Amino acid sequence: MQPNTFHPITIRLAHPEDVEGAKAVADRHRKELGFVRVSILREAQQKGWLLVAAREELIVGFANFRIRRDNNGTLYEIAVDAAYRNQKIGKRLIQRFTWMVNVAGGDMIRLKCLQSTDANQFYKRLRFEKIGTETGRKQPLNVWHYNLPPLRREFHMNLNGLSGNPIPDSSPHFFAAVTMGPGEIRKVYELWHTHAHDFFWPRGKPNPFQRLLISPVLASPKTLAFIRELKRTGETELVMFDSGGFFVQKGDITYSELTSKLLDIYRAEDWADIYVLPDNPPLSGDAISTAEDKIRETIEGSMRFAYQLPLLLRSKVMPVVHAINLSHLSACLQSYEPLIAESQRIGFGSFATSGATNSINRINADALEMLGNLISQRPGCQVHAFGIATPPAIFCFAMVGVSTFDSSGWMRSGGYGEIFLPFMSRKTVDCRTRVYTRIYKDTLEPLKFNTGHSCPFCASFDELSDRRGRWLRILHNFTVMAELETYHRTPQWELLKEHASRYYRILEKTGKLD
Repeated sequence: MQPNTFHPITIRLAHPEDVEGAKAVADRHRKELGFVRVSILREAQQKGWLLVAAREELIVGFANFRIRRDNNGTLYEIAVDAAYRNQKIGKRLIQRFTWMVNVAGGDMIRLKCLQSTDANQFYKRLRFEKIGTETGRKQPLNVWHYNLPPLRREFHMNLNGLSGNPIPDSSPHFFAAVTMGPGEIRKVYELWHTHAHDFFWPRGKPNPFQRLLISPVLASPKTLAFIRELKRTGETELVMFDSGGFFVQKGDITYSELTSKLLDIYRAEDWADIYVLPDNPPLSGDAISTAEDKIRETIEGSMRFAYQLPLLLRSKVMPVVHAINLSHLSACLQSYEPLIAESQRIGFGSFATSGATNSINRINADALEMLGNLISQRPGCQVHAFGIATPPAIFCFAMVGVSTFDSSGWMRSGGYGEIFLPFMSRKTVDCRTRVYTRIYKDTLEPLKFNTGHSCPFCASFDELSDRRGRWLRILHNFTVMAELETYHRTPQWELLKEHASRYYRILEKTGKLD
């Protein structure tokens, strides 16, 4: 089942070619909207302030808005064609707009509506508050506000003298790692849209499919085709092709085998947005000489590989830094300089490894300091952190200025009976598991209350913890990862200290709490 047959109407930011379609919808609603100039819509599209509802290439609805200097939002026009009404498309446009204001740091959206139109009932149903009436050109206008509810807390942020801790300037954007079978990714997609479609998202509906990472060396053609379709419809805005260095790290493939296969695939699949260059990650158990050999092989192999790519793809590459000390970092940056200058992207993968197959990446103080050094030496460059899974680790990334990260841990942890919550290490809920981190309903509900988290997948603890609740846990974790950038704007230091103390100590050790 392809995305456009399962969920035919896509809500997304408008592309330049969508402006005429939005204008046509506006013209069909001139009685309610007045005359909307195409130049206004074109300017909104260029600034990322125009949302469209699209059925393949057909535009059936739009929302024109602004995000002001105070980060709050103003909605100017919204319309959905008559044939597509009563499908909650207008609600979804508002939800996406609310989410964008939320991510920008705003806490309120505002709009005006003709007093005589039925749209007033629409805003009332969406929990907008009518705050007054103004004189319009032809008839009175109702003024509506929607206040984004703050994160709920049972404590005050100044407990234990922690109120002086810093707030990150921004938060990393999530790339969902989806190197999985076509049946699994379709299952995730269908479950998300089935359950999230009608759920009331008080802070705006997230889009976990907005950015996807896939390793094309190991992905099936059907999985690649599914992701290509998501990108074509606009639900996925960015696709990153991962080199598959993680599978070299695990010992599933050699570096030379990876490089040979990857070159052919990259040349054939030219539709992605970011192409990660092949890397050979050092392991925690490697001797320093072995680690340096792998770093040298990564640098030389990446440069050789990049210049065998077509010119169009070379501007999209992301070289990967592996560094145990500052001299390794300098060697990587100096060698990669021609590539970084063109793409303004660089990846970082030097994390501690553990597990029987070295399949677990862990952040520590040394890695976080190295990341901080990398970011300080390349201001303005997009820095991506590879393969770290848990929410408190992502908050550590936010504190040093990481731009993007990827994770497949949301799926793996859900399968193991574990769930994520913001600022907390993973918690086990599976009824079959007897471990000290297992939590119960009377424990989970206060934790959800403290973070303000709410999603359709964790509404029932009994279903979440049941042995058949694997997919609910996976989709819950998927949602949490997509929402983290919202939570990072209001750090909850007490939760971090109590439920993820190792990460709190890492930030202390690296001086990020000063």
